[in-house]
Amino acid sequence: MNMVIDDEARNIIKDVFKQKISIKPVGNHYLGRHRVYLVTDENNQSVIFKLYLKKNRWNREVATLKLLSNSKIKVPKLIDYGRWNEKEWMITEYIQGKIFSKIEDEVEVKNQLKVFREMGKELGKIHNFKIFDFFGNWDENGKSLDYGMDYKEVFKRRYYSVLEKIFEKELPHRELHKKAAQYIEKKFCVIENVKKAVLCHNDFDIRNIILRKTDDTWMLAGIIDFEQSFPWDKDLDMAYLYYRIASKNRGYEKAFLEGYKEESVLEESFYEKMKFYLIYIGLYICSWSYDRAFDHYMQGVNILKVFM
Repeated sequence: MNMVIDDEARNIIKDVFKQKISIKPVGNHYLGRHRVYLVTDENNQSVIFKLYLKKNRWNREVATLKLLSNSKIKVPKLIDYGRWNEKEWMITEYIQGKIFSKIEDEVEVKNQLKVFREMGKELGKIHNFKIFDFFGNWDENGKSLDYGMDYKEVFKRRYYSVLEKIFEKELPHRELHKKAAQYIEKKFCVIENVKKAVLCHNDFDIRNIILRKTDDTWMLAGIIDFEQSFPWDKDLDMAYLYYRIASKNRGYEKAFLEGYKEESVLEESFYEKMKFYLIYIGLYICSWSYDRAFDHYMQGVNILKVFM
């Protein structure tokens, strides 16, 4: 975590809040996607302030939190949002607790089973919340930006954008990337029948889950980071987390799916599209991570090696 507050961020926060505050950096600033700060006023009331550095992140998160504002889904409440000299920012409720990925080794297996079941339930609620008449990116008011009625066509546009980013760089594992791309292009038929657009988180992982300890048991307190969220295919939303937890061989995936099926329907298509989507996810991770987060890059490479 980067503990430095740059001058621009400090000026924006002070101008937005217009009162005496303390500012503490939180989040993974080294990835270069956004800056996140815990802002506390004189009454010791804290909120999260998020400053966006990449296009099409702010609008997605604002649109999603607006949509879910009156739901019972465990997401932070949207307090305010806006622009400061073209810099996009958002203020949300501060959910106290610990990031699951940072305390994973401290949480007993039996407790993790309960958490994964809760995660499944919450994701099922998200997927079951609303059906849309378009796929893909949207603005902060929930209006389509991709104008995509045909999932396969919108997906292909995103896929070819990922491919362009990979091959414009001199990345290692080039042959692996080519082989993965050839597989994807031969298997577009597996997404031919995707017709239902639902709200998807699109980065649903333990990195974005906050846990809080109550009576010696860790419980799910909140789901965060909706900057990738938009109407999409729910099977893709589930694929990476399912793969990661199934590989641990502790029954986490079973608990997750049991929770999910309490709130939504698990289609047979989920298993049919698993390999296709995981190879796509591997390529996507490789497309952005080599220079910024090499450990993430190798995660992408390892997924491709497993399935290719």
